[in-house]
Amino acid sequence: MDELPNVECPEMPKWLKAADSAMRQDKPKKVSDALLELLALYRSAYDRNPNSANQLALRIESGDVPRSNGLEEAIKWHQWAAHLGHVGSKVRLVQLLFFINENTEMIDQAKLHAKEFLAHIVMSKRISITEMHRAATVINLALENEPDEECFELIEEVLKANNFDKHPDFNLLQLKMQGNADANGKHPLSLQVIKQKIPEDSDFKPGIYKKLERNLPLIRLPDPELVKSTLDKEFPWFSNINAIVYQQLLIQQYNAKPAFKLRPLLIAGDSGLGKTTWARRVAELCNVPFRTIMVGGSNDSMLLKGLARGWSSTRPSLVLQTIATESITNPMILLDELDKASPDARNGRIWDVLLGLLEPANSRNFFDECLSMPCDLSWVSWIATANAIGSLPMPLLERFHIVVVKAPGPEHFMALLNGARKAFASELGLDTRMLPDLTLLDIEVIKQSASPRKINQTTRFLIEKHMVNESQNAMRN
Repeated sequence: MDELPNVECPEMPKWLKAADSAMRQDKPKKVSDALLELLALYRSAYDRNPNSANQLALRIESGDVPRSNGLEEAIKWHQWAAHLGHVGSKVRLVQLLFFINENTEMIDQAKLHAKEFLAHIVMSKRISITEMHRAATVINLALENEPDEECFELIEEVLKANNFDKHPDFNLLQLKMQGNADANGKHPLSLQVIKQKIPEDSDFKPGIYKKLERNLPLIRLPDPELVKSTLDKEFPWFSNINAIVYQQLLIQQYNAKPAFKLRPLLIAGDSGLGKTTWARRVAELCNVPFRTIMVGGSNDSMLLKGLARGWSSTRPSLVLQTIATESITNPMILLDELDKASPDARNGRIWDVLLGLLEPANSRNFFDECLSMPCDLSWVSWIATANAIGSLPMPLLERFHIVVVKAPGPEHFMALLNGARKAFASELGLDTRMLPDLTLLDIEVIKQSASPRKINQTTRFLIEKHMVNESQNAMRN
């Protein structure tokens, strides 16, 4: 690591020299208490007290001193405090120097202070919550200002150590890390969806879609064991599909880019079995954005290929809308009721557009009608649902891994009941334990439900009934 320039204690400011001179006279003149306090801070800082130097810097920075030069003078005192080892001043220096950003020298100093601070955190066997929060601040600023490879390595070590995964900004910092990664070629977990500038005209302004021109993060692979164990617990009647997802996540670990990606999956089975709920849960467990396209009855493929310019409602495809909104390049897209899509080809069949999106080679250069250029959608995960597959064209079926789901048996009832309670509590923003208990009679009624969907509906109805009764009783009492 490059060394920071040698720092000396700043000279006594002119506004303090007068007070100091007045105090040294044979008959000291009256000096205000505020100036006396500042004079004491200066003398202590001059004697190499880092806390006094930091306090003086903060007082100057806040404007709580007469006739100071503001930030310029505050920075000098923060530099002195940081030189003496004050951690708070080190972090504040990074913030101020990046904020002012007047010249290359300032930026270089900010980067050096950031690396020095991060190295201090790496060397610390244990760090306080305050230091962890300061580290998050420094990492965030460093990632926004083109960190070099050495800084990347320090950030990686900090994020891996010291229980940093408990910090509330941990996931955000990881995403920023991935998004910046390709700047020095060290981290491959990002993707540039569009390789050229999006053309503008009177019909369309790129706006948020400009971000597709730069590298955006790919969500890392989740723990395959955790995903499978959770799915088996919550969706035991999906055990054959859970095993397929587990296998794909394991194999994906050998990819040069170990990011989340599932091969196209078509789930066939009767309605009400929980196919859509299962897909949404997979996305939650893998921490990827999730969008549903209601294919049933649709006779327009514009949701997939974008609406060409010239129309008042021109827009890119839903996939690109998701990527641009979420700033994540490997979302999961659910095609609901694929077998019920209209076969009418006047506006382009959804089935035909899907052929290009599901083929890896074609999806890397998929042409969006609105953006008028090829886009890399090769990291999108596609899951489709269908009640029956007999009406689907064979070329489309060949691009999916097809799995048939059977109705859950009596042995799966408690998993379905717990899932319904959990979903209801989640919608209300409550802990499941705060919901009223179901009676034995309630459970017997719910058992008469013929499908997971009916179990869910009946469970919700009975819980709501108990909640209303409890509320009315509370009002009467």
